[in-house]
Amino acid sequence: SSARAKSGRTRYVRLFPERVFYMLDQLTERELAAALRLSLAYVIADGDLPADDRRLASVTKLSAKAWAELRDKLLLLGLGRMEAGQWIDDDQLANLKIQRRVSEAGKRAATARWGASDAA
Repeated sequence: SSARAKSGRTRYVRLFPERVFYMLDQLTERELAAALRLSLAYVIADGDLPADDRRLASVTKLSAKAWAELRDKLLLLGLGRMEAGQWIDDDQLANLKIQRRVSEAGKRAATARWGASDAA
């Protein structure tokens, strides 16, 4: 899978130390690896990750049963949520919002300096 999002921009995953320590305390190594895969997939998808159990089991490299158990655990621990048919990783959502603001600011600065370009 590509390390670039739909826009072609490189995305960055931010790891928040307190959250990672919490995850280390609450999850097994296998669950932690799966949760990290889920965060990476969320960022690569630019926050557009359908809460489809088959797809999320595949993303996490878990069986359907193991994914269902982890999903429930992540929801209970506040390490993810489902809303309007989407899987939401609030930490990475905040991260993506920051990246979008920085990107838009960069575009505005480039337009101010160089003007609008018809070549794309």
